[in-house]
Amino acid sequence: MNTFWILKGTHRAFPPTVATLTPKPNTDIIVNEVYDMRKMAYNLKTEDQLDWCKLSGFSQNFVDRHENTIMVGFRYLPESDEFEYNYYSHIDGKVDYTEPIVRMKRTEFVPLRYRLTKMNEGVEIIATIAGSGLFSSIVIPSSKVWFIDTWFGGNRSAPKSLSFRRSRTIDRSPYKMADINEYTLFHKLAF
Repeated sequence: MNTFWILKGTHRAFPPTVATLTPKPNTDIIVNEVYDMRKMAYNLKTEDQLDWCKLSGFSQNFVDRHENTIMVGFRYLPESDEFEYNYYSHIDGKVDYTEPIVRMKRTEFVPLRYRLTKMNEGVEIIATIAGSGLFSSIVIPSSKVWFIDTWFGGNRSAPKSLSFRRSRTIDRSPYKMADINEYTLFHKLAF
């Protein structure tokens, strides 16, 4: 696992990831990530504690990460020492996010999976938080997508220096899964 930092008073994780993925026809790209969040506990002591931070995701645009994105969001709950996770996206300049999907202890590893598929109108991305049984999807109107790094906060920057560890594997599989139900079943078996 690689270690990343968010320094006090900043938002962006360091070191940054600058990478794209370009799915080919009839080939799915599966991105599996596992996060160790034990050193990400924070307490803003205001209502900003409930703002959604962004764990990872994909965007159509490297410069403007608010243009057609799909992400997994997180926030820390100090009173229970747990993190909540949700799906968070920007579609045509509008923010959309779900209620909390899953709650996990700070000491638990967080497995995520993204499936990227080339479609006529762009790249379809399906995001899944392991153990939730739920998914989110978006079609990004582009032939390639950019990774989105971890971002602290909505309104506030990190109140102290934080760190997390991440493992990421990328599998370019020459197959198509039949439908989302098969994907969900595969996902549950894989984790």
